Amino acid sequence: MNFQERYRVRPGSFFARGANTEGFATLSSLLQARGMDYGVRKERVLILPLNGQGLPQPVQNQSVIRRLSDGEVVSPMTVSDGYGEIAPIDMLEDLDPFVSEGWATPDAAFRIRQGVVECVEAITLRLAIEATSPLQTETGDVYRGYLVARNYHGRGAASAALFLEREINGSLYTALVDVSGFKIVHRGQVRDKYSLAMKRWGDLRALINAMAAKLRSFVDVPMSFTEAEAFVDELLKIKDGEKISTQTRNLRAALMDAFNMPRFGTFGRSTADMYHATVWIGSHYTAENSKLSNDDIMESLLEGTRGQREERAMILLDRFVARKAGK
Repeated sequence: MNFQERYRVRPGSFFARGANTEGFATLSSLLQARGMDYGVRKERVLILPLNGQGLPQPVQNQSVIRRLSDGEVVSPMTVSDGYGEIAPIDMLEDLDPFVSEGWATPDAAFRIRQGVVECVEAITLRLAIEATSPLQTETGDVYRGYLVARNYHGRGAASAALFLEREINGSLYTALVDVSGFKIVHRGQVRDKYSLAMKRWGDLRALINAMAAKLRSFVDVPMSFTEAEAFVDELLKIKDGEKISTQTRNLRAALMDAFNMPRFGTFGRSTADMYHATVWIGSHYTAENSKLSNDDIMESLLEGTRGQREERAMILLDRFVARKAGK
């Protein structure tokens, strides 16, 4: 049984949902086509008296987020008076310049978890800047850059990040890593805070070039199978002799499998192989009997445990490289 049979490997781009297959040239057109060109507002929760008689009464410090386009409540989660709302339409002012200046093209717009736990809205831009070309490697890999803006209605945050997507030898299998970004909690004037954060974020070209340089340096740092096992144990916080859950044991085995998986661009010999194994598992791995949906995986990678694991992996890989260099 091969890796793809043991695990539910999902081919295709991570951003296939809501893809701009129509070729819309502007974000506003894409949002309109996806039904996401709406604003939102807070509305106080009302409850009926126990006896069913009389007028509904407001609940102190509890509101819902409602779409202005059709009046639908976008998330069953209530929010407090201090919650600051923001919608995809509010992000256009800050995202449009990337398109108008020729840095990016509208790539996708989609919602997940609509009305189930909380609504997650995402807008992706495909970067078309010079910094993407040096990411091609001698193995025929191509890294595509994306700017991803996402917003959670409820407990999450409004945020933006750069992602790299890896196309391996022309195949559709991809790995994804969050390169850099920021988060704005829903407190106060979120729209103004979001705009300020975008302005302070920095030069996308410089950020992607820095990531490209790091990836190239990883290729030159060897990692043995024994070192890979120790790295995975540290990544998953497994201590010597500690009894671990079946879920952790299976994840550990999947990471070690992915460390040497030539079909998907890893060869079990360098720090780069472990890096790619980690991010590939993050975007593609679920156990065969897992009940996780694609939405579960997407949410976890964007704003959950999978994304956090990738961030931790990058920190640990930097430390590994430093130790190898004797720093």
